Amino acid sequence: MSLIFPETCKDCGGKCCLHPHIMEKEYRRMIRILGIARVNGHRPVLIKPGWWKFQKGCPALSSDGCRIAPEDRPMTCQIYPFEAIHYPDNQWRIMLDVALCPHADLWVPRYGEAIETFKDCMERS
Repeated sequence: MSLIFPETCKDCGGKCCLHPHIMEKEYRRMIRILGIARVNGHRPVLIKPGWWKFQKGCPALSSDGCRIAPEDRPMTCQIYPFEAIHYPDNQWRIMLDVALCPHADLWVPRYGEAIETFKDCMERS
């Protein structure tokens, strides 16, 4: 399930797409979908085992929105404006990022969906 509200998300111009964190399998999927030149042109950096971060924005972002179908987007994109934060105790916490998203109030009732989407994505990794 995708939490994306395409029309609502157009309001901010893709702030959530500035420096996305993605899992290794998602990085490989982006290369298959977008091509290695486009993906590597956005300077992905391995930040910890199994996790990448783009230094020059998301390679999937275009003026028309995301180039990747909702079901193929990285987990961080699917649950935004919720964030999955991995704590030192090896637990994950799903938090709502109200600082960047101008419509965070629309998402509060969908917290349960964010958790289910997170679980589904992690199970597929």
